[in-house]
Amino acid sequence: MKLKDAPIKLRPYLFHGVEMTWQGNDDAIATCPFCTKEQKYHISQATGQYHCKVCGKKGNVYTFLKHFHQACDEVTDPDQLQDLAEDRGVSVEVLEEWGVVMSYLRQDWLVPTYNEEGKVNNLYRYTELDGKMRLLSTPTLSHGIFGLQHYDPTKQMVDICEGPWDGMAWYEVLRRYKESPSGLHRCIEVGDSLWATTNVIAVPGCEVFRDTWMPLFKDKDVNFIYDNDHPRNLPSGRMVPPPSYSGMERACNILCREETANLSIIHWGTGTHDPLRKDGYDLRDLINDRGLPAVIHTVRSMLSSPPEDWVDPENPSVSTGELLEPTPCDNFVELREYWKKALKWTDSLDTTLAVMLATAASTKLQGDQLWLRVVGPPGSAKSTLCEALSVDKEHVHSISIQKGFHSGYRGSGAQKGKDSSLIPRMDGKTVITKDGDTLLNSANRDQTLSEMRDFYDGTSRAEYKNFKKSSYSGLRITFILAGTRSLYRLNKSFLGDRFVDCIIYDRKTDYDPELEEEILDRAALNALKRVRQESDGTAENTSDPRLIDAMKYTAGYVQWLREHVQERINKVECPDDVLRRCRELGVLTSYMRARPDKELDDEEQEVELATRLTSQYVRLANCLAVVLNRDAVDNVVMDQVVKVATDTSRGLNLRITELLYYAEDMGMEASRIALRLNKGDSTVRRALKFLREIEVVKPMSVNNNSGSRGRNRHMWTLTDQVRHLFEALQV
Repeated sequence: MKLKDAPIKLRPYLFHGVEMTWQGNDDAIATCPFCTKEQKYHISQATGQYHCKVCGKKGNVYTFLKHFHQACDEVTDPDQLQDLAEDRGVSVEVLEEWGVVMSYLRQDWLVPTYNEEGKVNNLYRYTELDGKMRLLSTPTLSHGIFGLQHYDPTKQMVDICEGPWDGMAWYEVLRRYKESPSGLHRCIEVGDSLWATTNVIAVPGCEVFRDTWMPLFKDKDVNFIYDNDHPRNLPSGRMVPPPSYSGMERACNILCREETANLSIIHWGTGTHDPLRKDGYDLRDLINDRGLPAVIHTVRSMLSSPPEDWVDPENPSVSTGELLEPTPCDNFVELREYWKKALKWTDSLDTTLAVMLATAASTKLQGDQLWLRVVGPPGSAKSTLCEALSVDKEHVHSISIQKGFHSGYRGSGAQKGKDSSLIPRMDGKTVITKDGDTLLNSANRDQTLSEMRDFYDGTSRAEYKNFKKSSYSGLRITFILAGTRSLYRLNKSFLGDRFVDCIIYDRKTDYDPELEEEILDRAALNALKRVRQESDGTAENTSDPRLIDAMKYTAGYVQWLREHVQERINKVECPDDVLRRCRELGVLTSYMRARPDKELDDEEQEVELATRLTSQYVRLANCLAVVLNRDAVDNVVMDQVVKVATDTSRGLNLRITELLYYAEDMGMEASRIALRLNKGDSTVRRALKFLREIEVVKPMSVNNNSGSRGRNRHMWTLTDQVRHLFEALQV
């Protein structure tokens, strides 16, 4: 069986030679790679967790990589490394220092990489494939950085090489030489060497550079020393830039968002490459040709600033969407038809797109900002919609969750004195983050959320250790934060009370097997069509042409909305009944998303005043009318406002309220509610107690009609106010 046909969670183990059987079992059964006991090593197909019933080793796939690498290290003989050292042009000592070991299961070389936290996150196999030695990543795992175990954050300089072998060779060169007034000399003590002030790391390939690595390079002087690749001539006849040159551009584009002190790249020639050197000529080739220590002077002379547009903070474009240009569009019906050609279009997607457009259209309008969370499982097209809006670079700013929005850095060189903060570039725009889940685990989460709370009020201030102050006022910024249900962890105590929600698809409540099958069938057909075409590296040729059209027309519609929303919204009729209903939706939502404060006594629990929510729903209704090309906030518009209110109210409070609403005057027992919701009895009773304190529910007693000895049944029902408010959700 091929590796790609095995269950996903088992592939890393199979890749490294753990032989197993799994058909018909929840756990795969294997011989333990550590104690060699047969049929005692269990790996969960659902989670990838492993446990040996004999030696007791257990953990997840990353624990396995760590344990396996250590075990291989213990049995790797330095003599085995000699042939590899000669072939790769580095010493045995350096191979050992970078963690190169021999796999005792596959007899391949293994090279570890590390994530930004300094933990092993991948083991690359250096093995023969199709007659050529290749470096293969462990399947399903993210790429990491070679040599990061030696990274010293106190060093100012960082040299980034392409591939581990170049990284090891350069690491060895810098550790051999020191600099003095008379030039470069061999040194005895490593502490005196050039390496003492320079970190040397390597990326797996020129096209690999992750946003999550940015904090490593804050305030550093970063040098990219990639290969001398030649331009590629595709079968279509189109010529594309050298991969290494494009890779350095992408990496610089990412790092320009961080407070990097200085960026330099290696210039092999006057243009993108040196045609006189072979395609793929690398740092080790240069070391062999120039010798030591001359190669150090040579590399230094070849390092200089990248093209200015690479590090222009006004244009940190890395996504497909940002490489396209908008196509004019002024009609939602026309736009919907383009999306129907590109995706399996659903009512939920239709509403989500309309609400995202309304959010973007509202940015410059006065009043409470409209901030939106787009929630859906992976594969629900939320990222695609985000990319589509991001094509309009004039009115939309797409970012990844990062350290923060302020920056005390004021540029260098041609950019000296320029404010490097993101805030001036965000002001007046819709800021879109399509990977919002990463915010939850960010080490700088609280700082980021604090700054976002200030944005909502139109101000933002920061002060730095060098006494520089950064202050902004009058900001108009809307946010669209996309992610999975995990975003609900951004509760009221963080930032959730400033967002309204729109759920694309919730399998727990919206599951439709026929719809899912149709979506997957269409995805499979699109994949088959695209895999038979070659990409030339342009945005138009990396996605389905129908999807590209939909994205470009979406951006064009964003432009039209921003230009015409003030004029059109003044013509939208908004009846008093709409205002009343928005007010009721706001109050109901405030009850539904209320959570108990453990620091308060029961009688002190309170619900947010619904002024912000009411304002947001009125704002959304009127902007949706403009988006949908309606003359009034009619039932079509209010259907979508009600969906947003319902999605914003999602949670246990709403589920209990819904059950009691349909139970009418009969009420329900707590145990019955718990059974219907598949929740623990104690969980439901705690929720009912809190809902009673905030006057959502009230207790009632019902005689069981069992005679004088019978006991009354303790039931729960809605308060009259909440029952009336819940009517507002009924379309």
